[in-house]
Amino acid sequence: MGWGTIDGRNDTWWEARNGLFVWLLEKIAESSGSENVRHLAREHADAGVSWLDLGEFSPSEQDDLVALLQDMVEVSRKELPAEYHHLTLPKLEELKHLE
Repeated sequence: MGWGTIDGRNDTWWEARNGLFVWLLEKIAESSGSENVRHLAREHADAGVSWLDLGEFSPSEQDDLVALLQDMVEVSRKELPAEYHHLTLPKLEELKHLE
């Protein structure tokens, strides 16, 4: 199984196994207020692209995306199977360090 990476600002980055990364892209595609962000996240998820670079977005889209990513722990707690929380929650918690 491969890895997916999000490149943030200020030399920050986050990576996770592809399954969690694709789930995250799908959540971004469902939840973002920006049509551009939703489109690119969906395109990456559908094509199996294993990276997302915040530099591809406007500063306001980057701010919104970072805020959305930081909420993913709570989203995953509700949506992902509880038996995997010991793996997914700590990994998603790392998104709070992404800028």
